[in-house]
Amino acid sequence: MKRTRRTPGGTLSSWLTRIAADGHGEQLDPRLIAVATDVVDTLHERPAGVHGAVYRFGNTLGADGWPGTQVFRWLFLLGDLLGRPQRVRLGQYPAQAALAQGWADGYVRGAHAGLCFDPTTGLVTALVLRLRLREAYGVDGAASIRPADAYTVVLVDVELRRLPPLEAGLLMLCVADAVKAVFHRGETIARVGDRIVVLAANDQHTRRRTEDLADRLWLDANTRGANATVLLDTLPAAGEVLDRYLRDLVA
Repeated sequence: MKRTRRTPGGTLSSWLTRIAADGHGEQLDPRLIAVATDVVDTLHERPAGVHGAVYRFGNTLGADGWPGTQVFRWLFLLGDLLGRPQRVRLGQYPAQAALAQGWADGYVRGAHAGLCFDPTTGLVTALVLRLRLREAYGVDGAASIRPADAYTVVLVDVELRRLPPLEAGLLMLCVADAVKAVFHRGETIARVGDRIVVLAANDQHTRRRTEDLADRLWLDANTRGANATVLLDTLPAAGEVLDRYLRDLVA
C-alpha cells in the first residue's frame, strides 16, 4: 500500500492539535503558532535552515516563560508526524542543541535578566549555567544522548584575591574577553566567582581551543597576571548527581 504523503499544512495542523492537547486544551498563543509554522515550513521547504527555525522556536517560547521540558516535549511530538529524513534531521544533536540554546537565551532574557548577567564581564551567572545544565540533561535524556558524551566543561580559574577590587575587576574583564574570543560558537560562558566556566561541545575542536586559550592567557600582557589555570572537566554520567556537581563547580 502506498503511504500518503503529508503536506506542510496537514503536518502543522496535526502538530498544533497535539500541542493544544498537551497544554490541557488551552487556546494556542499566536506567537507559538507563528514559530511552529516556521519550523514546519523550514523542514519542508528549506531543510538547511532547520537549526535556525528550531532556535527561534525555543527562543520565543522561552521568552514567553514556557518551561523547557514542555518546549522540548512539543518538538518531540512533531517527530511522529514527519517522514524519516525530516525526523532524523530534527532528532540530531545540532538541532537539539539549537533548541536548548534558543530556549535558554529566551528564558533568561524574558524572565530573569536582572539575575543572570555579571555586571563586570557581561558573562552569564551561575544561575544561567545551572539552567543550561539542567536543560541539557533533560533534553539529552529524552533524546537518548548522554550529556557527558555531548558536552564538556572548560574551567578557567583566576587568581584575584590579593588584588584591589578595581584592578581585580579589570583583570577578570580581560580574561572574559579572551575566553569569548576563543569560544564564540554559541557556547554557554558563565562567571562563577573567580572562575569562568564554559559549557562546550565534547569534541577535538574544544580540546584544541582550550589549549589555545591557555596559551593566549599566558602570552597576553593584559591577562598574564591572572595566573589562569585552564582545565577540561567531565560532566557526571547521571542527572541524579548534577546538583552535587554544580555545588562543587561553584564552590
